[in-house]
Amino acid sequence: MKIIESPEKTREEVWPEASAITGIGDHWGIPLVFGVCTDRAPFYLVLQFHTLRSESVTLFKAASEKVIQDVAMCADILKQTCEILMFIHERGFLHNELKSNNVVIDGSENKPVIIDFGKSCKIVKARLRKPKVNIEKSMNKFPHIRHRKNIAVKGSPSLATCSHLAIWLR
Repeated sequence: MKIIESPEKTREEVWPEASAITGIGDHWGIPLVFGVCTDRAPFYLVLQFHTLRSESVTLFKAASEKVIQDVAMCADILKQTCEILMFIHERGFLHNELKSNNVVIDGSENKPVIIDFGKSCKIVKARLRKPKVNIEKSMNKFPHIRHRKNIAVKGSPSLATCSHLAIWLR
């Protein structure tokens, strides 16, 4: 359950996240919405809880605590995350805050689930912004992806997306 306790948060801020998740539709890599409570503060968004060994394990935690045991497992989780992201985009939404703490690992099969759709929006409402990242510095910091050509294969997640996801585990 997501509890919105901040006094700055209003009931109007709970609905967009619930609307985005329900608008995207049913997918194993996205939590189900069970309910929204906006009668009085604190406001609640009741979502499906995904666990690994009875606790919530983010991709960041899984990588740092060696839950991700080898390169093949890492590649599989990143591939599945790209597929979920592609599903979200095909449904006309952007997540807008994809990071290692917004992906949890679910169940014994180590399936990724993308969470926290609070900043998501419909693609038609998206605005392009200047990146906060200095591209030149990033290219120097991550030389292993600097010269790669991002060739998209029809039916596969974008290599650019997957390259950016791979940076999470550094």
